[in-house]
Amino acid sequence: MIPKSIALEASNGGGGIVTGSAISEVLEEVTSSQLASLNDTDGFVTAWQDVLQEAKDSGSNKIRWGGRGQGGRGRARRTFQPHDVVVDNISLVYAGSTMAASKVLLEDAQLKLLSPAPLRDSKDVAEPSIYALVGRNGSGKSTLLKRMHDGSIAGFPPHISTLYLPQELVVDDDITAVEYLRAQIGEQTIVNRKTMKHTIQTLEDAMEALDLTQPEDQEEMERLNDRIASCEEELEMQVQEQSQMDGRISEALEFMGVLPNYAHHLDSPLSTLSPGIRKKVILASALLCPSDLLLLDEPTSHLDMIGLIRLRRLLLEQTVTETRATTVLLVSHDLDLVNQVATHIVELRDQRLFFYKGNYAIFTKQKRQESLHQIRHDLAVVKKKTAILDSMQHLKEQNPSRRKGGVKKKQRQIDSQKRKLERLDQQEKTNNVLPGASTLSTTNPIKKTQELLQKADQGATSDLAPDKKVQFNFRNPKSEWGQPLILAYEVGFAPDVDVLAKDGDEQYQQQSIEVKPFEITKKPGFLFDLVELCVDEGSRYCILGANGSGKSLFLRLLTKQEKPTEGEIQHATNVDIALIHQELADGMVEAGLRDGAIDAISFLSLLYPNKTEQELRGELSNFGIGPSQATTNLRFLSGGERARLSFAANMLRDPQVLLLDNPTLNLDAESVEALVYGLSHWKGTLVFISHDTHFIRALDPTCYILMEQEGKLRRVDGSVDTYLRSFASLKRL
Repeated sequence: MIPKSIALEASNGGGGIVTGSAISEVLEEVTSSQLASLNDTDGFVTAWQDVLQEAKDSGSNKIRWGGRGQGGRGRARRTFQPHDVVVDNISLVYAGSTMAASKVLLEDAQLKLLSPAPLRDSKDVAEPSIYALVGRNGSGKSTLLKRMHDGSIAGFPPHISTLYLPQELVVDDDITAVEYLRAQIGEQTIVNRKTMKHTIQTLEDAMEALDLTQPEDQEEMERLNDRIASCEEELEMQVQEQSQMDGRISEALEFMGVLPNYAHHLDSPLSTLSPGIRKKVILASALLCPSDLLLLDEPTSHLDMIGLIRLRRLLLEQTVTETRATTVLLVSHDLDLVNQVATHIVELRDQRLFFYKGNYAIFTKQKRQESLHQIRHDLAVVKKKTAILDSMQHLKEQNPSRRKGGVKKKQRQIDSQKRKLERLDQQEKTNNVLPGASTLSTTNPIKKTQELLQKADQGATSDLAPDKKVQFNFRNPKSEWGQPLILAYEVGFAPDVDVLAKDGDEQYQQQSIEVKPFEITKKPGFLFDLVELCVDEGSRYCILGANGSGKSLFLRLLTKQEKPTEGEIQHATNVDIALIHQELADGMVEAGLRDGAIDAISFLSLLYPNKTEQELRGELSNFGIGPSQATTNLRFLSGGERARLSFAANMLRDPQVLLLDNPTLNLDAESVEALVYGLSHWKGTLVFISHDTHFIRALDPTCYILMEQEGKLRRVDGSVDTYLRSFASLKRL
């Protein structure tokens, strides 16, 4: 086994350095001994030979091997492959309209994304390499992905091709799904050709530097020739794939579940499709546009359960094939997805990137252990400070000795205790307080913290309150009705005929007229019909269903924002119902900007002119918006921060019923856990739409499915896991 750092020096009698032919013998001896245990499939061999060649060319009598940036197994004990992304000293700044609005996101950070490592058996396909980027809202996750794709990060490898799939797609109003995918293929082909030509040029430059009189260089020449031939074959393959574009597009859309179910939507503008179908079209481009690095920003947003299953298949089965290996960097709040596919976690915290091996569950376990360790440390500090203060108080109350110098001795003892107290205070300032340590700031910190540690020892870590910076603190309703708060009687909804024609649903309407015997169907032209729901006070309900089945519309009907085509919606007298979803949050902010609002405080002041600034700040704090965020320009708030502002604006009304449409959409993973904690402790009534199985499972609601083909609302006999198991009975998706 080769040591981390080797310096070859041989003593010659009086301790001089051997030069000339003697060093060659030493090199050959070390080479043979070190390479004996390595086989030809290990890239470690080539790296070591390169180091030997460099020492030989320079005439140096020392060989430096390993260590940071020195090749070999210096980092993560593996040789860097051509498609690894390793960039040091990254600085990333979000530039606002003013200097005060600008924000430093990364400073002297290191980015390290290792490509899928090939297995020893060349017949097998490499294991996927999937990195999940986590961090709080506003920390810069999406900005980092965009800058990587734009190539605006200094030192980013120019030969790495990237494909960036944003959370929300901004396209021309008239472009269809097929036209969008064709454009994506064309753009990515240009990028791939550019990076491939750069790779070929680099290999050709390396060939020109070889000395073909040396056996080692002759072998290196063969290896470089093979790599150049492989690159040229890939370029030719891309040209062939261009000629088969339409067939490949159909296969990709079928893989993501768009075809054949939504074939009638393919000729419609992409902007008119439901968010879930639009997301499936976006993800289909990952199958059509091969790249070295796939950047996914919230790929699960708006996806139904079938879409989530197909996304997992895409990441686990399609990113590494026999011809290409793609590294994945994704930002996602879906903890089930991250736990199932992630091989590494990258945490963006304190303007740095921290890397952890394993999935999110392993990551959180390690972080929780660190947090509990911090709490135990802080508890010990509190006990020491309490003992010091008691000792100082005892010394002050104690009469000084009548002997000579008794008063001075007493003062020296008090000063000594003060210095100890100052040292402890300084240690607290220098220590990085982790989430959970804030529990010490209570009226009785020692007792509260001991109870907290006892819960942790018993495994009840789910009862730990979230950090105040990410909390969702809901005030409980002040009134009780003792009756159902919302009743839906035989509700049905049919879009306008013009809308049906525009969306291509006339064809679907004609197809749905043909009813098979004993088959339950909806009325022609209806999204759903005969839907009934009783929302009891203090209960929780989750509406599940496929993309395009009308779930979001059904929530709007429950609020009476829209009228049903048939049936009736009834509310309890004077009940207050709040509907919250991301589009409404964005719309509220844009409306506030038009009305003259600058920041969160002025925005809430427009909505609630009778509330004091202190009351508004308190409500913002309840939903994790601190003093600095409260005065940040509304235009520069992240999606998650806008969602929090929407919660604060609605909860100032003290509603008794919350209707939430994909509430985790723009939240980071830590905020999702905080939202679960807040809603679990809220005594109001909750109806929500979500496909985040971790979020649904944690709230344990009564689940209903809005059946797309039947157009009926069916209750799930069991939890969301019962719904998930229903897909196992189907053929492999």
